Amino acid sequence: MNIIFHDNHLLVVEKEAGLLTQPTELCQDSLETRVKAWLQKELNKEVVFLKTVHRLDKGVSGLVIFTRSSKATARMSKLIKDQKIKKTYFTEVEGLVKKDSGTLTHFLEKKEFIAKVYDIEQFDTKEAILNYTVLKRNESTSVLKVELITGRYHQIRAQLSYIGHPIVGDQKYGAKFKQANIHLRHSILEFIHPVTQKLLRLQLPDTGF
Repeated sequence: MNIIFHDNHLLVVEKEAGLLTQPTELCQDSLETRVKAWLQKELNKEVVFLKTVHRLDKGVSGLVIFTRSSKATARMSKLIKDQKIKKTYFTEVEGLVKKDSGTLTHFLEKKEFIAKVYDIEQFDTKEAILNYTVLKRNESTSVLKVELITGRYHQIRAQLSYIGHPIVGDQKYGAKFKQANIHLRHSILEFIHPVTQKLLRLQLPDTGF
């Protein structure tokens, strides 16, 4: 495991693509399971407090926050609800994105493990906003830096697909070529520590693409 940050209140760990964030009835192996086992060994305790406050899709890699106390859990949940955690992703999408940067605003509806995108608000939709910057254009793909303004189900995957640039490997949202994992990486986190009140900026060393 690549532990990025660790204190008595928080654990921030890098998740590899292809690994579940949390266990399911069908698969117990997950980042949460591994982190809990590590923490039990580190503290020499059978029972430890560990909560997942947000998740990454199985095929997505990057930073995941765990809390180690009920106080931290409640405060981190409020930061997420109030959209006070800045999340930056890097992704490789199919096609050449024309604009060097831009903002995407849509309305998303969660329907049976997929997000449906609308241009205007519909019943039971939620507003989805992200900013993107093109970092590199390859022969047939583009590498983007994406800053989430809202955090919706499959937001980045759905919105980029909707504008004609599905993420490489994301066949659920229209990618043409099959890959082992989705080319999407949660690389940067910025937020105020829920207990110490210090600004944390945590970053993985590369974009992954």
